[in-house]
This record gives sequence, structure tokens and C-alpha cells, in this order.
Amino acid sequence: MALSNEQKYIRKAMLLGAISSILAILFSWYLSKFIQIKPHQNIPLRIEIFALGMFLAILPMVIMIGKIAGMRFFSIGIDGSSTKLIDISVKILNNTHEQTLLFMIASLALTISIPEDRLAMTPILAVFFILARMNFWYSYYNNAIKRAYGFAATFYMSILILVCSIFFYMKYQ
Repeated sequence: MALSNEQKYIRKAMLLGAISSILAILFSWYLSKFIQIKPHQNIPLRIEIFALGMFLAILPMVIMIGKIAGMRFFSIGIDGSSTKLIDISVKILNNTHEQTLLFMIASLALTISIPEDRLAMTPILAVFFILARMNFWYSYYNNAIKRAYGFAATFYMSILILVCSIFFYMKYQ
């Protein structure tokens, strides 16, 4: 069975998202050695770093909730009804909830398992997460097919972070 043009595009975008995820993790590993947080290892420090990363990671979700509230307030959706634009926004928000939860769990595992000289990886990866979510958001509004890259860049990154966390835990703990 031959793939449609849309399926071919999505396959390429998903592969590009996976490659971007690998590059984001490698870049954050490299960059984190230049951003030393504190010279001692302790649980409160790791929680603080995790909280910073999660503060950054939830920004797309907060912005999306505000956007939907504004759309409802200034449209016929104020009574709970919907428009096509509100429906698309709710779909984006739902996916962002799912991706943010997965990213938060992966980031917690990473923050607990990485060596202390690499703690900056968590907030660095949170910035990549925000950029990929922005790409998903923008692409979905312009052409739903083109959301594949933003989806893959966040999903695969979270899965790879979990895999890396298992490796780091086994190696460094």
C-alpha cells in the first residue's frame, strides 16, 4: 500500500523530530558542563533545579489556557458553545497537557539520576520543550498535518530522557 503525500510528510517530520530530540539531549549534555549550578550534591538542590525546569515547561500550557479563555470570552463561545478555532485550540491544549506530564516525569527522573555537574540539563531541555511546543502550536493552526514535527520533538525527547535517566541511574547512583 502506497503512502499518501500527507503520510510521507508526517513520516519525515516525525523522523526529524526524533533526530532533533537526540540533538537536544546531546546539546544539553554538552552545554550543561559550562553551567555549574552548585558544587555539592543534595536533594533540595535537585528539587530546585527540577522546579525551575518545570516552571519553564508549563509556560506553553498556561499561555494556551489563557488563549482559549480569551477566545471564549470574545466570541460566541462565551456561553460554552464552540467554534472551529476553539476546537483546534482545545485539541492543542489537550496534547500539550499530555506532553507536559510526560516531560515532567522524564525530567524528574533525569534530575534525580544525572551527575551534579550536569544538573543544568533539566532547564536547558525545558527550553527545547517550549520551542517544540511553540512549533506544534503554530503548525497545527496553519496546517494540522504539519504539527508532526512539534509533536515528535517533544514526545521522543521525553522518551529519550527516560532512557537516559535509567542509564544515568545505573551508572552514577
